[in-house]
Amino acid sequence: MAIASLVVVASASVIDFVRSVVTAWLRTGCLYLGDDTFHSFYTATSR
Repeated sequence: MAIASLVVVASASVIDFVRSVVTAWLRTGCLYLGDDTFHSFYTATSR
């Protein structure tokens, strides 16, 4: 039981970490690349 709860907590923190990294990357990418590049990249990846 302890191992299972530990895995759940670890995966939740990993998901939060990945989400924060992606959010920061999207923000900086939007700032540095410009809206057009970001929009085209977003359109290409969201298909």
